[in-house]
Amino acid sequence: MKQQTNSLSKLHELALERGIKTPGIVIGTAPNIKWLKGKIFHGIRIGIGDAPWRAPELGPFDYWVCSNSEYPIPWIEKHRQSLDQSGAMILLAPFTFENYPDKLPELFEFVENHCFGDKYLWYDQSHFDGKFCSPIRPCCEFYENYISEPSIQELLNKIINGSKLPVINRGATVALYGYALAILLRLNPIYLIGIELPEKRKDYKHYKNWKWPAEKLRSRFKRLALQYLHFLPSRPIDLAGKRQEIVSDFSALNSVATKLGIVTISLSSTSPLNEIPGIRHRDGFI
Repeated sequence: MKQQTNSLSKLHELALERGIKTPGIVIGTAPNIKWLKGKIFHGIRIGIGDAPWRAPELGPFDYWVCSNSEYPIPWIEKHRQSLDQSGAMILLAPFTFENYPDKLPELFEFVENHCFGDKYLWYDQSHFDGKFCSPIRPCCEFYENYISEPSIQELLNKIINGSKLPVINRGATVALYGYALAILLRLNPIYLIGIELPEKRKDYKHYKNWKWPAEKLRSRFKRLALQYLHFLPSRPIDLAGKRQEIVSDFSALNSVATKLGIVTISLSSTSPLNEIPGIRHRDGFI
């Protein structure tokens, strides 16, 4: 059985060896990332969710952090093409396998042959203290066989505070893992943009909102109607009721960043992350 060559610990060690103060930016998918068009940024770009696919012109992206079972899925050809074309290092979580419980042996073989090496890094974000989910899920089997370090939340707290506990619980948005990665890489300052945390369907709009990976035409019409025809009932979305939890998690991560002397800057005037003491809002790069 192959083992992956990359790890979060190695990335952190390389960052310490580099020792040069390098800025970084975590790029979400909210419409306000259009502000980045034409801007010159000399630093590390971390795309989260489907941002590198949705907005390749805002790259090149150095890292693409994913954490879901819908997109991108590396064994789906069109998804893999997007991953390859991004030129980024791809960070995938075991949750990628959630919808494929009956195909795990062949998918694990595919991953061994195509998704290890310098381009891919599989990281954990849910199996704290090495414990499996209850009931056991596909992610547990992949974690047991292929990931040999603590979750990103545990690793960050271990490195900074010497604690075995996760600095946050399993986060409700991949944006948290993008920010955690930026801290592990010792980027400074860290800019955040495109992270708005909407709670209703009508507010859940993206940069290039007409684009949606793996979406059928009928589903697209339905989604856009619910967003733009305000007389229709507005449904809650996955983040509904979780905004305060997410803000609290960002605050915990920011405390770690602050302890390292890392400055975090929000480039959005409307992001709820601006409520966090220690995260400054600015209209541009320092």
